[in-house]
Amino acid sequence: MNNSKNQDSPALHKRDITYIIAPIGTSETQAIRLYILSVLKRLPSCSTIEFKRLGVHALAPRIWDLRHKFGYEIDSIPVDEFDDAGVLHKGIARYVLKSSTQ
Repeated sequence: MNNSKNQDSPALHKRDITYIIAPIGTSETQAIRLYILSVLKRLPSCSTIEFKRLGVHALAPRIWDLRHKFGYEIDSIPVDEFDDAGVLHKGIARYVLKSSTQ
């Protein structure tokens, strides 16, 4: 029996984003929009699962606001990604800030 860890383990592929950016501590809508923008300006991209790790749970409506109400160009790229429990989620969004209105 092989006791070595599987090199393809989901835990090995997880990017622990909380070491890069501190999680948000509020549920106030405007603060969340500003927080999402700051994350997307600092990182080349960020997935739905990574935003959840940062405490952003109502992501889709805030992305919609940023695109349609405030004019930000934010791309959504479908990706397959493991969550913290090791469950594979197919086609979740990875967001990329393409241009800023400000």
